[in-house]
Amino acid sequence: PADLEGLERILKTEGATLFFSEQITNPLTRIIDTVKIAELCRQYKVICCIDTTFATPVNHKPIQHGADLVLHSGNSVQEVCSEY
Repeated sequence: PADLEGLERILKTEGATLFFSEQITNPLTRIIDTVKIAELCRQYKVICCIDTTFATPVNHKPIQHGADLVLHSGNSVQEVCSEY
């Protein structure tokens, strides 16, 4: 999310246990600040999970930027490649 203050407000007051986002977001192709988000999640004891299917693990490694969990979808990459 672009609104880190809003995210912090939610993490602080809503009792979240998991934060999930894509990196790069789909379909808007926005870049999230993984480092700041991971720091906020750690501060409020919230698990930070980042899906890097669109960015691929070659282009972005969220674990190196503080994320707790990372997801990749090989099927999505395979489907796109099979279209060509």
